[in-house]
Amino acid sequence: MSSISKTSEIAYSSLLLIALLAILSCAENVKKSNAEATLSTTYEIPVSKHTQEVPAIDQVVQHIIDLPRLQGIFHQEVSARVPAKIQISEKIPATLNVKKYDQKVKMMTTAEVQEANIDDVIVFNVFEFKADTLNFDLFFKTENVNCYGKFRYNKKNWTLVDYEVTEFKM
Repeated sequence: MSSISKTSEIAYSSLLLIALLAILSCAENVKKSNAEATLSTTYEIPVSKHTQEVPAIDQVVQHIIDLPRLQGIFHQEVSARVPAKIQISEKIPATLNVKKYDQKVKMMTTAEVQEANIDDVIVFNVFEFKADTLNFDLFFKTENVNCYGKFRYNKKNWTLVDYEVTEFKM
């Protein structure tokens, strides 16, 4: 057998191996994509893709404070925690209209929070619309809980891609 034939065989074998690896990689990405789709929850928020209207913010924040893994932080049985409170910021308007336990959430400025010396206030550290994505990060000091996540806009729906809740032990 000539050295040209051996070189051709090695090249052919290498190409087959590369093609096989590419196919396996694609199959793994499809599995991962399907798993992510299974974890997603779609929320109907009828606004245009790049609009940051207050009603859209209201609806997204409402969905965030209603996330299942966040429910343990609110403790409606503690009278001081009702109504729930959210701190106003550059991204979270004073006109936000959301409810928790059938009561309107109280919107508070930073000065009001400091003056009242309370820490049972939800503070959104991040609430950013970027193209078709909304990233959020909130902190609830009373429970030492941080929650962050991402919504993605698809047609007329905001879909919850993922979120994490972390409780910091003192």
